Amino acid sequence: MQTISITVDDHLLQAVNDMANKLDMTLSAFMQYALQLALKRQQIRELEEQHQQGYLMKPVTEGELSDWEGEQVWGDSCNEEKSAGTPSKSRTRDALS
Repeated sequence: MQTISITVDDHLLQAVNDMANKLDMTLSAFMQYALQLALKRQQIRELEEQHQQGYLMKPVTEGELSDWEGEQVWGDSCNEEKSAGTPSKSRTRDALS
């Protein structure tokens, strides 16, 4: 592990210190957590962009996924609601239990 020196705006540093204290973390631990989270978010953005570009380069064609529609299993309560339209409160409550 290395020690680094960074410049941070006073208001941002105060907010970071406040949050670290609220979470019962050291400033160093909170900064590591925040940096890991930022890296993970960026990785997700890049993967989503790559996914989007793939579909732009090769869009789904009509009927391409229709073979799989019969394989979808939503459960009995969902199938009942689909066939009956808007679910009643009791059916929704039963589905949640």
